Amino acid sequence: MATNQPTNTVQPEGSLRPSIETEPARASSSKKSFTVPGGYLKGVYDGVLLSTDLEPDDAVAIKLLAPELRGVPMLVVVGQGPSDKTQLAVQMLAAYDIGSSARVVQGQTSEVPFPTQMIDLYASASSSSAILKPEIVAGGDAAALTADFLARCSAPFALLLKPPHEMANLDTTILGKTTAAVYGSFNLATFRAALPASLSEEEKLLRQEALLHSFKLALWVERSLSVGRDSVLESEKFDGGGKKLWDCLLADKELVGMIGAWNAQTLKTFAPKVSKGMNEIKAICDKSTVGPDATSPLWPELLVLLEGIDKKVQVMKSITKCKGSQVCHADTLVAALLLDDKDALLPYTKKCRASHDAQLKPKPVLDGCEDSRLAVLMAPEAQRDDLEAASIGVLAACTACQMSPDSPRTPISRVASNKGTSGRDLLRDSLKPSRAASAAVSATSDEEALN
Repeated sequence: MATNQPTNTVQPEGSLRPSIETEPARASSSKKSFTVPGGYLKGVYDGVLLSTDLEPDDAVAIKLLAPELRGVPMLVVVGQGPSDKTQLAVQMLAAYDIGSSARVVQGQTSEVPFPTQMIDLYASASSSSAILKPEIVAGGDAAALTADFLARCSAPFALLLKPPHEMANLDTTILGKTTAAVYGSFNLATFRAALPASLSEEEKLLRQEALLHSFKLALWVERSLSVGRDSVLESEKFDGGGKKLWDCLLADKELVGMIGAWNAQTLKTFAPKVSKGMNEIKAICDKSTVGPDATSPLWPELLVLLEGIDKKVQVMKSITKCKGSQVCHADTLVAALLLDDKDALLPYTKKCRASHDAQLKPKPVLDGCEDSRLAVLMAPEAQRDDLEAASIGVLAACTACQMSPDSPRTPISRVASNKGTSGRDLLRDSLKPSRAASAAVSATSDEEALN
């Protein structure tokens, strides 16, 4: 993929790309830099903060971004779930050959279950002594390390793919020189939930909005605003683009195992949640008469329950229809924006002001935002399929490079098996929950449905 560098030319009138004075300075030629070749965040950055929960869409995003991250100074903050994920991060980064300049620290955990079999999936792929591995900062303070890392960079980039807890209290001077790509939805909802309980919901939203506007430049991404709430990566989508992408993913046995373990957990644990929601609807109907009166308070209550059920059912339906070859198009959408060297996604990027509606739901405001440093990926309903297809096309083009044996982008040790086992067979087998896995996982969050 071409890596167009920022130039001193004047941008076209109305362009969403920032003028040259807002673009990051070039990193020193003595070390590798991270280049975003196009789009709203086009520029060259001398360090990358990767904040990730290492779920399957994160793993796909990391795999596809790996060629651009090799040799770049990185701090990787892992979080979410009850398990320490530092070892998984080390093994994954090493397997994709991006471990030599990275440090890994455990961030804030949660009660969100994480399949235990995912923790060591990348162990064999990163076991060679010739593979350089990241350093684990054992017992490190994620927030303090984040502040120190960003402060030491002259043009840092923050790739925020999990709740950005470590950013909550950073000095505005540090945030003001940092460019960020932020996936919102569940991540921002969880970020707000972790703020002091003394704050009202509106005060928490204002804190979130202030953070988004504190960056030198930021791109805010939500599936629900752009490609649709239920957008997923499927092998059948969009004139072979999805198939090209999945040909690459299915050649990666560790990634296949991760996708299978996550989807098996999702199916198993969403089913009782759907049943519980339906029972709640039945209970409401049993004790009250749901009549045609539009002012009845029962309708909004029922709608909230049904929307929650529908999110889960759509996820389960997609996993089943694709026989497990499915990943939510959330963090992968962010990756597409950072790999888009032909500006295919730039027309859907709008400058905005982060706000919220009367129901206290986050909402971007587009009017009067010409001077805003925050942009949002956004498409009207009629254009969402086009945006989804364009984003999958960007990812498919990058995977084509990775599949070429002559390409410097080809990741190491990514062949599915030396024993003739196909990626689809591995995925099928991983969807058979083991007795140990069944015992280990008793519940799941709505994270997959909300992302």
